[in-house]
Amino acid sequence: MAVARRRKLLDDDVIIALAESSWEILDLSDSEVTDIGLLKVIEICKHVRAMDISHCSNITSFSVSELVKHCHCLEILR
Repeated sequence: MAVARRRKLLDDDVIIALAESSWEILDLSDSEVTDIGLLKVIEICKHVRAMDISHCSNITSFSVSELVKHCHCLEILR
């Protein structure tokens, strides 16, 4: 995932395909991930403790609200 993010290739299809339930830290910063991708990822990754969605212009306040509601382990949100 880090390689895709650095190469500006990280989008909904890639993050959904790679998502694993064991993930606790997610760096989606500066990616093309949208609300659809983020909502699907939070269904899969229920134990996320830290997430960076900075500079993700396709993520709205709606999905951020859903993220906070459903990720009970979330300690850090950037």
